[in-house]
Amino acid sequence: MRVIKILLFLMVALFHQGVKGQAIGDTLIGGNLPEVQVTAQHYLRYTIGSRTTQLDSAYLQINNAATLADVLQSRSPIYLKSYGNGMLSTISFRGTSASQTAVLWNGFNINLPTLGQTDFSQIPVTAVQAVQLQHGSGSANFGTGAIGGTVLLSSQANWQPGWQFRAQQDFGSFGYNFRQLAGKFSSKKVSVETSFYRRLAENNFEFKNTTQFGAPVQRQENASINQWGLTTNLNLRLNSRNIVAIRNWFTNNNDQSQPNMVAANTHARLANRNWRLMGEWTNHAKMARTIVRAAYFSDYMRYRDDNTFSETQVNTYQAQAEHSFTLAKKLTLTQAVIFNILRPR
Repeated sequence: MRVIKILLFLMVALFHQGVKGQAIGDTLIGGNLPEVQVTAQHYLRYTIGSRTTQLDSAYLQINNAATLADVLQSRSPIYLKSYGNGMLSTISFRGTSASQTAVLWNGFNINLPTLGQTDFSQIPVTAVQAVQLQHGSGSANFGTGAIGGTVLLSSQANWQPGWQFRAQQDFGSFGYNFRQLAGKFSSKKVSVETSFYRRLAENNFEFKNTTQFGAPVQRQENASINQWGLTTNLNLRLNSRNIVAIRNWFTNNNDQSQPNMVAANTHARLANRNWRLMGEWTNHAKMARTIVRAAYFSDYMRYRDDNTFSETQVNTYQAQAEHSFTLAKKLTLTQAVIFNILRPR
């Protein structure tokens, strides 16, 4: 009898849960669902099988005061050579050099023309909305020298309607100070987003100099950083098929270069001013897609110490046009044209 009672109890419980689940499933909740956009870039379509790493967007928002070097070191297996907090930081994919890694910002290569590489300590996380890594030789789609990997930075439009404002102030040890002001406005046809940031640090920490007799405690000298920047993104939705975007990114870095424990302090200082401006037009048709981009980059670098003074400036003009046409369910034809002009000064 006890076994029969237990079986009857289980049957009643299961029947109750089934009826309850059916009632919930048939319930309709009114309201408008937000718009969802699904996009795919050509570098994913033509590198099937390659390994890719997408950094979590929530993690980027939480650590927006960090640099891209800090984020990649903590959230990816990529090796970065760093010479100190806020100092030069270069990347290495699978044992390749930094010059064999492409760094793209919304489709344009932002490696310094004079060096062929990027200093990741000077790229703030707050300037980009998405970071993706592509490992392996598939990155050669972005140039003959990009055989190690590719770092893809993108600025994504936020079409959530209304106003948004954000202010941030961080303090830390050894004179660390980060502040940011940001604002956004979006409607059905217009999306405008801007952000200003500034990062300061003295980096005057104490350390034991094990290269000297008795390992005396010394204070780090000539290691301060002074960085600030501004970003602006404007997106216009002309109609259901055409979108125009204008993006602006300016950074100004004036950092001291700390000496190592065995070198004399020559008061080395490195200044960088980078201005990146681009426009993009995207047309979505039923069986085709057209993207036209144009960009202007201005990269200025000045290095000086007690014995050396050197400065360079390069203006870069780039244009890209890409047209994709779907011929069949599994057949797509893509044509692209890339145009670059370098003007050193």
